[in-house]
Amino acid sequence: MILYIASFFATLFFSALFATGGMGSSVVLIPILGFLGVDFNLAKAVGLFINTTTTSTASFLNWRRQLLDFSTITPFLIASVCCAPIGTYCASIWNVEYIKLAFVIFLFFSSAKIFFKGRTPHEETVKCKWAIFSLGLGVGFLAGLLGIGGGALIVPVLFAMGFSPMQIAINASFMIPFSTLSAFLSYAGFITIDWTLIGVTTIASMLGGFVGNRIMHAKLKNTDIKNVLCLVLCLVGFKMLYDILAV
Repeated sequence: MILYIASFFATLFFSALFATGGMGSSVVLIPILGFLGVDFNLAKAVGLFINTTTTSTASFLNWRRQLLDFSTITPFLIASVCCAPIGTYCASIWNVEYIKLAFVIFLFFSSAKIFFKGRTPHEETVKCKWAIFSLGLGVGFLAGLLGIGGGALIVPVLFAMGFSPMQIAINASFMIPFSTLSAFLSYAGFITIDWTLIGVTTIASMLGGFVGNRIMHAKLKNTDIKNVLCLVLCLVGFKMLYDILAV
């Protein structure tokens, strides 16, 4: 019972925080669940499902507000879904530690660039479908390879393309759940799922997604959202760096 209560409040807090930036929180929740005694593979499956429900909740609210840019999202979805299985296969034959280290460096560099940039880099957003499609390929591949939702890659790339922090949070929240749901289903095929834990964390993540989305739209300006995005990228980077050093 203590495990479920602790998992609920941890999931609620981090889901709300990450949803404020349009991202899933599994990369932080997985080690927390492991610390609470949850098997690592089960923790990854729960984390992926939490990512799916959190970002799906935010996406539904954004869809209700008619804020989603489907011309940007659709090429990404097609590419990421097609490329995720390739990343999963490569994870079984590659040593991914060097890839993780390069990704950590990329995260810290991107966070610093976003934080110290007063405005988005372009006066107008560059909406190149081929660039979005390429982003989808990269995110899908990394989702399969590293077991991440891809928000940490989506955020700096969309920022570099000229999207405002609000646009990034809105679009990223819709891009993530497709790859994370696919990864969850693959885990569910070979491990025993604790459905009580799934249920508890799902309720918490949906509440967190709702709270984070409301805070983003009602309380935060673009500058505030930019700071949240930087914080989330740094959290992801420190967590991945810890994993590398702990090996």
